[in-house]
Amino acid sequence: MGAAESALIEAGLDLGYMITKRLEFDAGFSLTHFSNGALKVPNYGIITIAPKISLKYNFFDLPNF
Repeated sequence: MGAAESALIEAGLDLGYMITKRLEFDAGFSLTHFSNGALKVPNYGIITIAPKISLKYNFFDLPNF
């Protein structure tokens, strides 16, 4: 951020689905807030929303749940 003091808050949701024993599909999003933590007024923060999509391949066998 370039400030001496700053704050970061991040939250998100992620959902995974096993397609096969080794192949997994993940989708979700994250919300991130950067600001100076109200140490100085005015407190202009930056809020970002980021979608996430991934396809994972596991090289090792996963245990059965």
